[in-house]
Amino acid sequence: RAAAARRPAEAVALRAVAAPETPAAPAAQHSLGVPALADLEELTVINEHGLVLPPIDDDVTASAFVIFDAQHRAQYLGFSKDLRNTLRTLLARRPELCYHYKCAHFGNVDNAVLLQARTAWVEELGKSPEGNRDQRQKGMWENPVDGGALNERAWRTVAEQKAKQIFRQLKDRGLKELFEFKDDLIAQGKVDVIPSKLDVETLVAQQQQLADNTRAVQVEVQGKMVDFEIFFVSDFETKGGWWVDVELSANKTKSTHRVIVGRDFAEAVGCMNPREIVTKAFAVLLARKVPRETEGMINSEVFPINYFTAGTLAATFPEFLELFGTSAASFDFERSQWGFKQIHDYGQDDKRTIPAGPMGGLFDPAALQ
Repeated sequence: RAAAARRPAEAVALRAVAAPETPAAPAAQHSLGVPALADLEELTVINEHGLVLPPIDDDVTASAFVIFDAQHRAQYLGFSKDLRNTLRTLLARRPELCYHYKCAHFGNVDNAVLLQARTAWVEELGKSPEGNRDQRQKGMWENPVDGGALNERAWRTVAEQKAKQIFRQLKDRGLKELFEFKDDLIAQGKVDVIPSKLDVETLVAQQQQLADNTRAVQVEVQGKMVDFEIFFVSDFETKGGWWVDVELSANKTKSTHRVIVGRDFAEAVGCMNPREIVTKAFAVLLARKVPRETEGMINSEVFPINYFTAGTLAATFPEFLELFGTSAASFDFERSQWGFKQIHDYGQDDKRTIPAGPMGGLFDPAALQ
């Protein structure tokens, strides 16, 4: 199987979406070869790697689909000639309702088969989805998002804010690919995503890279079992050690962090893999239930979880060292602290300079020597 997104932007059908995996068992067929909706696998619009990437064979020319919300209720039924871009379009238009989908693929199909699929699936559902039968809802699925500006002068400003809001909402749901929005519509106070032109090979490579940089973790810390997922956004090696930027998913919440791992610390604990050290660091912090967000200037009583060193964590929570088979009593804290200088105000994100941590702040270049 090859992933979707083969077709150019102009091929996108506005009333269309979706694409499923091949069902594990042969699907029941209506006349004209349309599979029963109940026999199609339900997939997530944003896949486990954070991409909108419906699986599809190369010979597919059209698809029929049904979109479902987070509670698996049918919301919209339509057709598509470009599954990936249609999914992206509808996801940006109705992020609150676009969570899952079922889809049947067709090659060299005529309109009679697609219409027969619609008729059969509506009968199977018992009625048309609300996004088809209610004209207001239908318009919201099939047209760009209205930014909501009260006058023409505010069109661009309000639409840009709406676009940022949509993208932030989708990132909170795990989206890891870039969504850009049509500037000509932004100027008119409306929001719609630009079709992706990435080819299959690039998308598959991106998906593999995301998978390689993501770990599902289950570890015991002092009798407490901790489960979380950690995505390594980037890591940078310097003479003194590494800084590692991560996205943490735990307890249905995502957060971003920068961790500094000194080379002396890694040598002292006998682990030269900074990702392993960072993973164990968050196992300890989650087991301790340390708050994962800090605001404004913080004092010494609050652990700076958004931006910290492995040495600081070990000094604060000695059980961190136990995960490496050592103890606080025998550990040389002074030697293992990477002596970098950090100036950080968590409330000044808009003024941060490069290289900045996930929550902002300045990083002294002297720390890299």
